[in-house]
Amino acid sequence: MNPFVPLALLLSLGGCLGLYLSSRHQRLLRAPLPARPARWVGSLLVLAALPLLGQSLQPWVALYVLFVWTTLLLMLLPYAALLVGRGEAR
Repeated sequence: MNPFVPLALLLSLGGCLGLYLSSRHQRLLRAPLPARPARWVGSLLVLAALPLLGQSLQPWVALYVLFVWTTLLLMLLPYAALLVGRGEAR
């Protein structure tokens, strides 16, 4: 397997974590990350994953994989608080 695909997926995971942890509704941390820097870094990490995916996949396939992976992560990250044990009401 091409090493660019796992690296791109990990970059996108880091970007999605940055986007999620900067939200005031996140429950993984006690306080959200500073919104503006975390969202900028998260967005840049997700966008940096696209050229890496483009190294091993066709351009439209790379874009589709990135959209589906990002959507999946942003959908599942709120449930990660239940696994950590921070799902209790504040």
